Amino acid sequence: MLISIIAPALNYSADGGKTGEDGWRKGSSPVDQQHIYCYNTIKQCLNFEWCLKQGWVIFMGRKRQLLKQEEVKEKILDAARKIVAKEGFQGLSVRKITKLMDYSPGIIYHYFKNKEAIVEALVSEGYGRILATVATVSREESSPEAEIKERFTKYIKAALAAPEEYKAFLLNDNPAVLEKTPLLTKGIMERSRTLQALGKGIRKGIEMGRFTPCDPELTAQVLWTAAFGLIIKIIIEGNIPPEQIDRLINRHFELVFHGLIARE
Repeated sequence: MLISIIAPALNYSADGGKTGEDGWRKGSSPVDQQHIYCYNTIKQCLNFEWCLKQGWVIFMGRKRQLLKQEEVKEKILDAARKIVAKEGFQGLSVRKITKLMDYSPGIIYHYFKNKEAIVEALVSEGYGRILATVATVSREESSPEAEIKERFTKYIKAALAAPEEYKAFLLNDNPAVLEKTPLLTKGIMERSRTLQALGKGIRKGIEMGRFTPCDPELTAQVLWTAAFGLIIKIIIEGNIPPEQIDRLINRHFELVFHGLIARE
């Protein structure tokens, strides 16, 4: 396998021969940078992490290159997560990431355009985990209100377990983030799987005669924003005992279903 390592300032190449003191012979480079060609694995040639810390760019087989890129990208995000856990998103910076990882800033910027791109990656991941909890709820054919309550309860608990990610994502007015979080536009239920699941539960309740006739999408949007308000208030106030959170959630749904349940 051919691997090319490009490092600044120097200009060397190797063809497997033992030329010179270190086994590499001086050669020419079309980009006036150091080229080291190795016909073995990267671990037998030079340490991958060490090369990154020197600010070297490494080229290898496409498949292996993509795997290594994802590996380094995940390490950067993992370092960012550790900083956010201690200092929140406001304490995150590229400088702190490079210090924690002992990487050069150029490596961070090779994978992420700026700090905002790192934040977007983290919050997208975190909010994705929150939404995934809603998808685990099974359909409750005989009691649509029980299904709706379970979906929202899981959503609220998951959001409260990741408050920084939730706030950073749902209170973000960055256009790139807003593209992933629209809830209030007409017809959004066609694009949002989460709202689709909620809308199906509402529609089922209407068909069963348990809910008063209503617009399923509009009702789902209002229910979602009401839950959002409760979540944000709990996060901002902080230190709310779990038993009080449960009381608030239960009362929230008592009032929700009071407006939905059909009267005889």
